[in-house]
Amino acid sequence: AKRRRRAILYGLAGGLLLVLAALALLEQLEPVIMGDPASDVVINKEDPSVKGILEDRVTIAVLPFENFSDDKSLGHDADGFVEDLTSDLAGLDQFAVESRVNAFKYREKNLSIVEIAKLLGVGYVIEGSFRPLGDKVRVNVQFIEGLHASHFGEHHDDVRLTGIDAFRKAVVAKLLESFRQLTGG
Repeated sequence: AKRRRRAILYGLAGGLLLVLAALALLEQLEPVIMGDPASDVVINKEDPSVKGILEDRVTIAVLPFENFSDDKSLGHDADGFVEDLTSDLAGLDQFAVESRVNAFKYREKNLSIVEIAKLLGVGYVIEGSFRPLGDKVRVNVQFIEGLHASHFGEHHDDVRLTGIDAFRKAVVAKLLESFRQLTGG
């Protein structure tokens, strides 16, 4: 009876250890299995397989825009504008654009532009704001060099939300013009 009890205890202890080991392994694999967007993927920009892709492209991130109102729907409009602007820039060959998910991690963080650019591994940052102005919205967009937080361009206008797509296209055109002036090309 004593031998049998000992065998049962050893069996239970061994089974418990197996369950704990499986849980620990599952916890390590979960972000990969689930595709967790919060897990950080680090790209080594010095890696030869990556460097060739990025060397002729400007690295840039579009940060979430400030909503200077209590109207949450205006904040949603600002987020949609940033998402569309990010997509527009990602479609251009000259830009390597940081993902919206990664850029939005820095919403309401008390970090400088220099710190954010360094953490995201980008050379340039776009930031801006939405502010209600009667039946329009004043949209300000700043183009900032990430190493020194120096502004090298901006675009602003008072627009109706129904005309925001045309304004976004004007922002992209202004950004391209600002880069040409910055690089002399």
